[in-house]
Formats: sequence, structure tokens, C-alpha cells
Amino acid sequence: MQPVDSSQTKMDKAKHLQKMKKNIVQFYCFVFVLLLVEISNAQPVLIHGKGQDFSRINSSLPVEVSLFTQSENGVQNLIYQETNTVIFKDSGRYELMLGKGKQTGGNTRIDSVIWNLDEYIVWIKENNNKEEQKKFKDRFVLRKESKSVKFKQEGIIEKKESDTYGMIEIPLDQKSLPQKITIDFTSSYINVNYPGGRYPIFRHYEWFRSDDTQKGNCFMLTYSEKNTHEYWQNTDKFGDVRIHEKAFQDLKYELTRDKLKINLSKPEQQRFLSETYAIKGPWKIIYLIEW
Repeated sequence: MQPVDSSQTKMDKAKHLQKMKKNIVQFYCFVFVLLLVEISNAQPVLIHGKGQDFSRINSSLPVEVSLFTQSENGVQNLIYQETNTVIFKDSGRYELMLGKGKQTGGNTRIDSVIWNLDEYIVWIKENNNKEEQKKFKDRFVLRKESKSVKFKQEGIIEKKESDTYGMIEIPLDQKSLPQKITIDFTSSYINVNYPGGRYPIFRHYEWFRSDDTQKGNCFMLTYSEKNTHEYWQNTDKFGDVRIHEKAFQDLKYELTRDKLKINLSKPEQQRFLSETYAIKGPWKIIYLIEW
């Protein structure tokens, strides 16, 4: 019988232990990624609505919010209902955080809704016992499903690191107002005190025409640190770029029958927990225009 080399045995055990630790780390990384995917699907929606009652500026109002899906035969199915509060802003616009209220109906939890999977119809109505001649209410399609596309135009626009803002012009091949515009925007931000590190920002915008004008509705899906999707109703804004509550910059648009202009506003530095952050290039836009 040959003698056992204790030093070799210790090395083998150390390698085995190191391999086990590596497998455990990989497993938890995999679980973490799955959790991130689930969180991204479960995000609430900050709705920027267009109210009509200008007497309510800078006030709040209790409302009942109902979320429906619509079947192929036109039947609307209630999947979620909650009581919430509408906050009125200047010029009669309002904000509502759908998903942060108290659920009162429907068989689906808000954290089970996958916002980029279906078309959702939202009803908002005033929720109080007072008898008033005029009550607040609103109805809209949160995300419009793509119909059959006759024509489409797509492309990629990339800018170098020093170009963090400016106007982008995209000529429209069909010389007519599109039905839908989809934009994927990627950029990054840095901690000014530690500029060596970069943190990615990703935004997915889905714009669709609400009528025959140049303005439409836009739904922004967020898959980065900010945990809220956003919806703008009848506006000239695609969305914004942010990592927390305040935005670094806005993405606005001008639309005619001949061209689409996208204006990236000049970024503003933001402070979080005594640290200063700033937008850093390069950035890229992938767009798809449908008629």
C-alpha cells in the first residue's frame, strides 16, 4: 500500500471546496437574474393622464381603477381593480400610480401582470359618496397591440461618448403619419466621484396614435434600477431617462408626415445619498416605425 500524500489531499479538498463555492455563486446569480426578470414584469405603472377638470389643480381625489383585457369577440374581462388616489397637476393633467392602491376586485394580482404581453384597458372613476353634477372619469388603452403591419421602417442611430444630447431627424419613407413607433434607447451613467464605473440605462418606448393629430400615447417599459413603468396620454413626450425619481433628461418628439424628430434634452446631474451622478455616452437608439 502506497502512503497517502496529505498535502496533495488537502489541495484536492481545497479545489473541490472552491469549485462548490463557484457553483453556489453561479446558482444564486442565476436565481437573482430570474428575480430581476420577475420584478421587471411586476412593476406598477405611473400614469400621466390628461384630465379636463381644471378646478382641481394641485389637489387629490379618491378613485376606483379597473383594469380589463379584451377578448377577440370584444368582451372586456375585469382582471384587477383597486382604490387609489389621483393627484392633479398644472393644466388639468393628473398622475396615478396604478398598482400601489388597495385591491378590491379581479382575480389577478398586480404583480402578476406582464405589461408588455397584452392590451389593457383602464377605467378610472371618482370614488366618493358626494353627489356632484360633474364627476371625474377617464378611459384609455394602456398599451396598444400591434395590428397587421403594411409598411415598416427600421434603423439604428449611434452617437459617440461626447454626444449626450441633441436633435435626431428620421425621414419617414411613407410620407404619412405612422400608427406606431417603437424605440429602444440605451445609455449609461456614472458616479462623478468614481468615473471609472459605468451603469447601464435601458428604456423601451411604445408610441401609438390616439387620433388623427401628431400627438399620441406612449408607454415606457423600464428594465433598469428604476422600478416603475410609465404611461403618457396624448403628449409630445416619449419618456425620460432616470435611475430614481428625478429624470436626467427627457425624450420629446415632433411628428409630421415627412419626418420624425427626437429631441434628447441636455442631461442634468443628479444627487443621490450625497453622491453625484451624470449621463455618460455613447448612446444608441433602435427604432421601428409602422404604418
